[in-house]
Amino acid sequence: EEDIRSSTRKALLHASLNGAQSIVMIPADCGTHDIYDTARVQLSAVKTFLSTEKDCTIKNIFLVMEDEDSYNTYEEYYNRIFA
Repeated sequence: EEDIRSSTRKALLHASLNGAQSIVMIPADCGTHDIYDTARVQLSAVKTFLSTEKDCTIKNIFLVMEDEDSYNTYEEYYNRIFA
């Protein structure tokens, strides 16, 4: 889980430091976690980053899914985490 959290934070930090306003990400699964753990950890990392980085330039984050099940899982965790 720490690898997902760390890689998500680093990607967001580099994007923000380079002035990106919109970014596209995919589920940060490295083949060792199920989609539920991946969604929970990655979306929590996004929320933590956005709430702690004062000078963040990112306005839009798009998560691209390759299947409907992944989309539904991320949507469910998004609603739990960002509600």
